Amino acid sequence: MQNTLDVGAKWKQWLAHREQEWRKERSLEERRLEYDEEIEEQITAEYQEQMRQCGEEWAGSTESIDWCEERREQLRDQKALEEPSPTEDLDEEWRAFLSEHEEELRQRFAAYQASEKVYIRRHWNDHKIGAVPLESLSGLHWGTISGGVQKRAPRAFIYGHISCTNVEGEIGHSGIHGPCPHEIKVCLVKKDNEATTWNRVLSQLKS
Repeated sequence: MQNTLDVGAKWKQWLAHREQEWRKERSLEERRLEYDEEIEEQITAEYQEQMRQCGEEWAGSTESIDWCEERREQLRDQKALEEPSPTEDLDEEWRAFLSEHEEELRQRFAAYQASEKVYIRRHWNDHKIGAVPLESLSGLHWGTISGGVQKRAPRAFIYGHISCTNVEGEIGHSGIHGPCPHEIKVCLVKKDNEATTWNRVLSQLKS
C-alpha cells in the first residue's frame, strides 16, 4: 500500500487549498467595507475601557497605538473565518479563473512539490503556523520587527517575504495591504523546523 498520495491526488489537494484561499479573499474583498465600520466601533468602545483601566497617560502612547493595530488585525482575522456559503456566482468565477490561469497554477504546483517546506509564523510567538516552499522565500534577514502589526520581538529572529497565496495552513493575515496576491513578511522560528531545514535557511541567509 502506498503511504503517499499520487501526483494527481496531490494536485487536487493543492488546488482545493488554492480555491479555498481564493474564495476567502474574494469574500473578504466584498465584505471588507461592510465590516470595517463595525470593527472601528468595537475598537473605540474597547479603547475607552482600556483607557479607564490604564489611565489617561496610556491614551496616545506607543503602547496604545500598538494595541489598536493588533486588536484591529485580530478582529479582521475573526471576520475572515466567518466565510459565507459558496454561491453560484463564485463557482462560475473560480472556473473562469482556473481556465485562464491553469498553466500558471500547474507551474506553481510543480515548484511547490520540488521545494523543501519551511514552517513560518506571522510573528515570533503567534500560535498560527503555516508552511511554505523554502525556495519561495525572499529577503531573508535577522530582525526584531514583524510584518502586519509591526510587533517587536524580544530578540532577533529570521524574517523573510513570500506571496500570501504560497502559504499552506493558517497564519495571521488580515489582507489590509490590499487584495491578494501580495507579499507578506513572515517569521522563521528554529523550534518549528527540522535541523536540516534550519541549516539550509542559515545557508541561504549567509549567501
